[in-house]
Amino acid sequence: MQAVSSFLIPQALAILHDGMNRTVPSRVESALQTLKTLPEVVEGHARNYPTDIAIICGDRRVSFQDLGSLVRRTAQALRASGVRAGDRIAYMDKNGWEFAVLSLAAMEAGVVLVPVNWRLSGPEIVYIVRHSECVLAVVGAEFFDDFASLGGELPALREILAAGKGDGSRPSFENWLDGGIDQPLGDPIDPSAVAFQMYTSGTTGKPKGAMITNENFSVALPVTAVTWGIDPHSTPLISSPVFHIAGIAYALAGLWNAGTLVIVREATPVNLLEAIATHRVTSSLLVPAMILMLLDCPESSQTDLSSLRRIAYGAAPISQDVLTRAMALFRCDFVQAYGLTETTGVVVELPTDVHRPGYERPDRLRAAGRPLDGVEIRISEGFGEELPDGEVGEIWIRTKQNMIGYWSDVAATADALTVDGWFRSGDVGYLRDGYLFINDRLKDMIITGGENVYSSEVENALMGHPDVADCAVIGIPHETWGETVKAVVVLRSDADVDDQQILDFCRERLARFKCPSSIDFVDVLPRNAAGKILKRELRLPYWESESRMIS
Repeated sequence: MQAVSSFLIPQALAILHDGMNRTVPSRVESALQTLKTLPEVVEGHARNYPTDIAIICGDRRVSFQDLGSLVRRTAQALRASGVRAGDRIAYMDKNGWEFAVLSLAAMEAGVVLVPVNWRLSGPEIVYIVRHSECVLAVVGAEFFDDFASLGGELPALREILAAGKGDGSRPSFENWLDGGIDQPLGDPIDPSAVAFQMYTSGTTGKPKGAMITNENFSVALPVTAVTWGIDPHSTPLISSPVFHIAGIAYALAGLWNAGTLVIVREATPVNLLEAIATHRVTSSLLVPAMILMLLDCPESSQTDLSSLRRIAYGAAPISQDVLTRAMALFRCDFVQAYGLTETTGVVVELPTDVHRPGYERPDRLRAAGRPLDGVEIRISEGFGEELPDGEVGEIWIRTKQNMIGYWSDVAATADALTVDGWFRSGDVGYLRDGYLFINDRLKDMIITGGENVYSSEVENALMGHPDVADCAVIGIPHETWGETVKAVVVLRSDADVDDQQILDFCRERLARFKCPSSIDFVDVLPRNAAGKILKRELRLPYWESESRMIS
């Protein structure tokens, strides 16, 4: 076992309080003082508390002892399949217990896990799997045939496994595990090794693979577990998709802190309510779109929600009305989380006390929150000149949670990370009295239902239509999804096309959530003297009445 490094100790000790001034049991304190990487922490839980339940997923119950065995067998099966340290493997499925096992086993074996969004189109999936050079993929049964049909475009991919037991018609993950013996690999886990490669779009619209290390998680998980209210007596609900850093970090924080993960495969309001009542769920991470769906679900008022202690929300704009209604329904603490893929998730939190009725500074509900322990935030202008309180500029973040760079993209890495450790977020905001307020997005990202959409990617697709002369894509308010994609289009003078035809054109080229939900036709787009489209002018009529623009 490797000792916790000196920079981790303050964050590790922070987990000894669960945010409600109760001391967390000594089993976690002991683990944090003697273990460093997540597999080592979970191994300690398996050894010392073997019968405690680690995962509930449908009818399946996995104890920490069983989890340890599954992880060892999976790591051995990876080796038996010829997957070596540093190789990439893909996971593409809805939420399931296999993801937790594969995550830990990959870390154990020094293999890099590449989560793939199952909502993407075929060409988008091909780009990610090919760019990352994945040699093996675990794919949900319902996506298996479509994924397998792409194999001819993925020269590095040697093996595709269907998640679950399978029906004998295709190789399955559980049958593949038979090739793994139940014993440790015996190799030490390198804290600096890349654990996950998370694909996030850039301003060019091309996905970039953010490399997240074991050490990044060792810093992030114990601290963010406090934010999310996860302790060894917790039953966190895992409903956020595990192809996003929020869902991944939330699930792994639960394992780090010996909670019982309640994994929901189909995140419908009824399924979530049933899980909360059946398993006495204590905490959950929800995007505003799901919060609104729960509010509008008739079963909500008839469900026992008394076990809930904390709900974390974020990843999209939320209205004051929705937040107020949610606090009235769930009657538990609320906390807002702000972070990015490149920062291994949460770096800023709006704490529970700000959300409580009667708080003396209600204006702070408009804030993203305060930096977590070990996180530095500054507002910068140009090449890094720090701006004073109240002045708007780009949000820079420095923390041991920051990624080490983008896979096979030196230029993008240099643009994102400074030599002294700052990550340029691309978000615009300001600081006031220690609180971060977010105004806009430098990179024109639209967040719709928790999904990131970059306007340039949608614009590139639109410009491929022969009747489109010019276009701009913006995010506008949407009651359910927080934001939705709107296209503002200038047609060619001889065009003979309507909005539905253009929407159909986009849907053939982009994932559904990236496609515009509506199109405005205009004669000309507003531009500045340099010829740059003034998107703020396009957005303003839709956003000027919104009090909580960015979450």
